[in-house]
Amino acid sequence: MPLGRWPSSPEGSCCRRACNPRWARSTQRRETAVRQHSQRSLPLASNFRPTSRALLCLDLLGLAVPAWAATPVTFRPPVDSAAGAGPRAVAVADLNKDGTPDVVTANAVERTVSILTGTPTGPFTARQTAPLPGAITTPVATGDFDGDGRPDLVVAKEQANTVSLFRAVPPPPLKADAAVQLTARPILGVLVPFIAYDVRVTNNGPDPLTSTSVRAALPPGLSATSSECVPSPGAVTCGFGPLAPGASQTRSFRVPLNLLSLGLPYTVQASRAGGVPEDPNPLNDQASRSCTAVSILLVLCR
Repeated sequence: MPLGRWPSSPEGSCCRRACNPRWARSTQRRETAVRQHSQRSLPLASNFRPTSRALLCLDLLGLAVPAWAATPVTFRPPVDSAAGAGPRAVAVADLNKDGTPDVVTANAVERTVSILTGTPTGPFTARQTAPLPGAITTPVATGDFDGDGRPDLVVAKEQANTVSLFRAVPPPPLKADAAVQLTARPILGVLVPFIAYDVRVTNNGPDPLTSTSVRAALPPGLSATSSECVPSPGAVTCGFGPLAPGASQTRSFRVPLNLLSLGLPYTVQASRAGGVPEDPNPLNDQASRSCTAVSILLVLCR
């Protein structure tokens, strides 16, 4: 193609210069100087990132194109998710603070805002829609406007010449009902007879139980031993968790029989001493068992 027929574009300008022998010779001299300089100064060569126009000129001159510049960018097949009618704007933010980006669309036709919750391994979950009556929506943006650590939404109303602010509503506090049970069984016929106690905690939900502790108060003058709980004077404390809704855990401790307490009841009271999250039902936070040592060989528990 004649020199004057090259397109009037940056690439065409580059090509016109590339086909000019005088420009080519001067370019080769500059390229030789740059190569010699780069051999003396590694940071210059390592930080050099030519633009797409420069890559085109390098290719026309027959010069080497960096390997990274020729690596193609590929994508998996698209996964479609339903949005509102006429989505006109999109914003991306982690709205539910689960570490995965979510998508917000402003829908001009149905005049709504849609939220598509992101998942780590798959498509978006079913969308949530908030109405935006009175105006066609256009841009949408996110930001923490009230300082609570959760992204809020801002949507522009084209016809009303206003913007609407959607403040994020904090999720309700988690709750887990930790039900306490206590069982007792005598272990006799050994060198030191004892009563074995099992403390069982069941998470009745609705949310996961992070942790909880149960303190079992012992009768005066008695002590406990345990490899699963922490004994202290007059009591023993057992820790539990984490527990999914419906799951249970059991901890055990022993109370040696005292010959001086024959005929007297051994009453142990187990009570929930605290935990995370909040327990909505305090009625099942306690349990007790009473055992009576009739003799060193006979212990009755109820």
